[in-house]
Amino acid sequence: MSLMLTNHIQFVCHHSPQYAENSLYARKWLVRLLLKLISGQDIIFGSNSISDKKPKRLIKDEVKSLVNSYLKKEALSSNGESSPGKVLELEHMTKMVVSLLEGIAKLDSAHLSFISSLTPTLSACIQTDDRSVRRAVHMLLQRIFQLSEEHDD
Repeated sequence: MSLMLTNHIQFVCHHSPQYAENSLYARKWLVRLLLKLISGQDIIFGSNSISDKKPKRLIKDEVKSLVNSYLKKEALSSNGESSPGKVLELEHMTKMVVSLLEGIAKLDSAHLSFISSLTPTLSACIQTDDRSVRRAVHMLLQRIFQLSEEHDD
């Protein structure tokens, strides 16, 4: 075995991923999965539908859980209760939440309508300290409200 390969194996063995890294990586993939599911893509069968109530509920629950988790971490950070690792975790979660909100805002009206029940959860993000999250939430809520006005007409 080459010296370079041996050193790499030793590095990997001694520097295994931390829990926070694994968690952030999993959340990143969860955001991608949620956006695919919300857009109606059936990732197993390749069809384009969100008619089943169970997946809709799962999607709403996961979006709500991710947003609430972000808000808790952001509140701890703004109260000064964060270590450098927690600050880094919050930065990554901020990017994920913004990505999720922007992705949802880009959906067509048919797929966006079932997310409207998350308006109270999304409205809580307006109070966040992060401007990019506030902007993404504002754009998404505008789309949701515009959609509800169109349906009222």
